[in-house]
Amino acid sequence: LLCTTSYCFLGRGEDLFVLQAAHTGNVEVVEKYVEGWNDPDLCDSKNDTLLHKAIRSQHKEIVKILVEVADADIFHKNVDEKTPLLLVFDSEKFNSDIFLILIRKINKDIVDIEKNNSSYLENYIEAIISNLIGMKDEDILMLYSITRYDGEYIKQNKEYIPQGDRKSTRLNSS
Repeated sequence: LLCTTSYCFLGRGEDLFVLQAAHTGNVEVVEKYVEGWNDPDLCDSKNDTLLHKAIRSQHKEIVKILVEVADADIFHKNVDEKTPLLLVFDSEKFNSDIFLILIRKINKDIVDIEKNNSSYLENYIEAIISNLIGMKDEDILMLYSITRYDGEYIKQNKEYIPQGDRKSTRLNSS
């Protein structure tokens, strides 16, 4: 067993089935799993969670269910020290929809933490920063822009389009 958390892969048939469903995009199976109050951070022997698998396979609907409904951990590290947030940038095809789902979760978490005046905010910010260490400069700039403006970013031509303002602005023209 490669991880020390209680929700790690135990080799049960149901675990394999759900992990495979997240990988192949079987929304119905993942929905039923989450609706049953099962742990969204179930992981395999490489410590990949359902969210790792859904992001790697570009299954936006499953990512959305895991993040928005089940509150999956976007900072869970696998054996390669990759979090779901970092995997968005690792994949050959950048998926802005998946990235925005994760960024909106970060924004929501920060607002919730601030409302509760929790000392947890410092730890949460540290988790975000530790994810930035493995990113390229342009990806950090994009992350900052989207968390600040919560709009659409088109990576191909480095344009950012804020919500409510469909006039394109260049990222480097802060």
